[in-house]
Amino acid sequence: MLDLVPSALAQLTARLHQLNWLPIDVQLTAAATAGDGNMNRTLRVDTDGSPATLILKQSVPFVAKYPDIPAPIERASAEAAFYGAIAGHHNVQDRTPTLIGYDSDNYLLAFEDLGAGSDQLGLYQQTTTPAEIAGMTEPLIEWLSELHAIPTPELSALTNLSMRELNHTHIFRLPLAQEPAIELAGLAEIASEFAADGQLVARALELGAIYLGEAPFRSDPVLLHGDFYPGGWLTDNQNTIRVIDAEFCFIGPAEFDLGVMQAHLVFAGMSWQESKHACSHYRAPQGFDPQLCEGFAGMEIIRRLLGVAQLPLVASTAQKLGWLHQARELVLGTRS
Repeated sequence: MLDLVPSALAQLTARLHQLNWLPIDVQLTAAATAGDGNMNRTLRVDTDGSPATLILKQSVPFVAKYPDIPAPIERASAEAAFYGAIAGHHNVQDRTPTLIGYDSDNYLLAFEDLGAGSDQLGLYQQTTTPAEIAGMTEPLIEWLSELHAIPTPELSALTNLSMRELNHTHIFRLPLAQEPAIELAGLAEIASEFAADGQLVARALELGAIYLGEAPFRSDPVLLHGDFYPGGWLTDNQNTIRVIDAEFCFIGPAEFDLGVMQAHLVFAGMSWQESKHACSHYRAPQGFDPQLCEGFAGMEIIRRLLGVAQLPLVASTAQKLGWLHQARELVLGTRS
């Protein structure tokens, strides 16, 4: 398999010519890592013609940022299927990068380059006011509403079960394990408390079964982004919010996408009520279950504080403890 690394420029050029993704008289001239993603190898490549730049993304059989964690290599196929499913739905498609093509032999995707933009991980600095966050999230909520309204495509790649199984472990199991997967400065005591909470662990497993499709939910199943958080929200060079990184996509409960988003708005500095209000114009599918949404939001908070996939949070231990106690209430449905 072709390796997506800057030193493979000649091989990449030849492959892009072969795939007709690059005119035969245009050469790649430089390559550098694009973004700070966890899952995949991603390069921005320069050319000596048109297009001037491209974004290349490749899945490998491990998490690119953590090579000791195995990951399903077929996630690139799921992401390609996601872009196929949204094609023609312009209110969704127009806020994603254009997919140029998918090379299934090399698990390689090519996208238009959105330019010198930035993701929204800076929200975790908590320097943005709730009103500013609400304004920024308005187009994201509109996009999510439109995504969830797309007729559910019957594509086997969108089952994406291997990626869900990986994510299931990291969301619903590891954060509540008896032995923490990582060092938890200042949070070890509450981690032990949560792991010993039989009611919390049982509810996490119930939510995990719904996530995996092993237990029913009452809302109409929809096409999900699957990882709808600030790392996948990109501001392009026109200051337009775009959505990227759909490798966790699947068909399932809308409550999952919205719950994840609301959890990250809390990490950005909103109260839970402010987060709910910021998302209040979301157009839910038939049968949407607010309690299920809160349960998923609570698990996202717990896993980001007690699990492996840590965030660049600027928060005190006291604030993290407050979030965790709130998250437990959300999961158990006891929040007033």
